[in-house]
Amino acid sequence: MSEVRELHTRAMDAAEAALREMRSGQADRALTLNTEAFELEQRAAILALNNGGVEPTQSVLLRSAATLALRCRRYRDGERLVAKALSGDPPNDVAEELRDLLEQINFERHLQLRGVALSHDELQLSIAGAGVGYGFAPTGEFVKRIEAVQKLMHRTGEYQAKQPYRDHASLPKELRDQLQVFVSVPRAASMAVTLRIARDPDQKELFRGPAAEAIDELMTRLQDFNDGKDTELQQRIDDQSYHANFVGLAKQLAPSGSKIRQVGLTARTAGVERKVALTRRREEVVGTIASTPASVDLADRQRTLRITGVLRFADETKPEKDSIKLIQDDGRPCLVHVPSGMMGDIVRPLWGTRVMVTGSRKGRSIGLEDIQPVEPE
Repeated sequence: MSEVRELHTRAMDAAEAALREMRSGQADRALTLNTEAFELEQRAAILALNNGGVEPTQSVLLRSAATLALRCRRYRDGERLVAKALSGDPPNDVAEELRDLLEQINFERHLQLRGVALSHDELQLSIAGAGVGYGFAPTGEFVKRIEAVQKLMHRTGEYQAKQPYRDHASLPKELRDQLQVFVSVPRAASMAVTLRIARDPDQKELFRGPAAEAIDELMTRLQDFNDGKDTELQQRIDDQSYHANFVGLAKQLAPSGSKIRQVGLTARTAGVERKVALTRRREEVVGTIASTPASVDLADRQRTLRITGVLRFADETKPEKDSIKLIQDDGRPCLVHVPSGMMGDIVRPLWGTRVMVTGSRKGRSIGLEDIQPVEPE
């Protein structure tokens, strides 16, 4: 087994070098090193298998090789390796990790365009999870994510055009004409749709106008959101209202529950195919307001309130126009202050529904940090 150990060591060295190259922005070099690491680890795993390897060593080596196959986009090889591991007798925890890995591999295949040629003003949206079958998905789960992408596109375009944040006014006509969103027929194999961001008919085909620039920026923001780079995201969106709005909408787009476990976006920016696989679950994101993740200490977090009830309409003619009323499950009313950036896109669509509000006590009201619909039992 000394040869197995030697191959495994060389594979891990190559994988570590690939991570260093990726951090320095050398994506092509990282892919080459990940491919080298995969081939070495696959040899180690197959050699151990042929020599009658014992568990859990055998399944761990196969899992490692399949993980490296995913990194270097060898999806079919990754499937075979996971199948080999699961056909043996791996420990329960390793078997569960192998199933999760297989799901990731399958989702990466869903992110591929599969013969669909995207232009610079289009992106592909795909979803996967226990609630998604061949050509079928829960209507609400799919439609609300299409709507979230549309709102994210509009807000990104407004921010780039240096428009002041608006909670109630409609999108300026010039941007509305440039950022209309059209949806293709869903593709059954991956439950994916193409979203086209309409361009001015007078533009040349290769001109990178507001739509292409907004798509490029949105993909970067969503990658930071998924990677948990909250500080970098806050620096990228330095207007607190726009930042609160983005995080709230990104949480609507993100996976949640067991029905939708992954959400993917694929685009072609500057002639290069770009993918973002959202796996950060909305339940993992703390708060929505820009100051919440960084500045709230442990004592304040412990005072965080979570209440459920039916959301009542806000009366914009009253002084409390930035507040909403929640009729709690026990019948008591509660006033909730809504920060700028959340009312129009995030709170208003939930009026009249049962929600869970997360926030902190501010005098006689609650300062809203997050709001989510409560699924019927």
